[in-house]
Amino acid sequence: MNTPFPNNEFHFSVPDNLRFSDSVRDGYPAAGATHAAMGRALTRKLADAIARMVILARRGGTLAELGGMSDRELADMGLGRSDLPRVFDADFAREHGRRHR
Repeated sequence: MNTPFPNNEFHFSVPDNLRFSDSVRDGYPAAGATHAAMGRALTRKLADAIARMVILARRGGTLAELGGMSDRELADMGLGRSDLPRVFDADFAREHGRRHR
């Protein structure tokens, strides 16, 4: 059954919270700048993560090399086997540098 509606009774409106205001339309260039900044931040974080992985790999190689040395070779450098886990600690490096000047 079809009931005809007069034009003045059939009205559709978009709720106010779904309408674009002029400020939103004008803000789209700023959104592009925001996306670019987010991309740069993501790139920086990725580069930092890769740099950390490279540093950890180098440290692992250095520790493996030091671990393969004899106690005599370590003593020649002023290190003991118990010092190896602290080799990359900045405080240990400063203290070791002061002791062996």
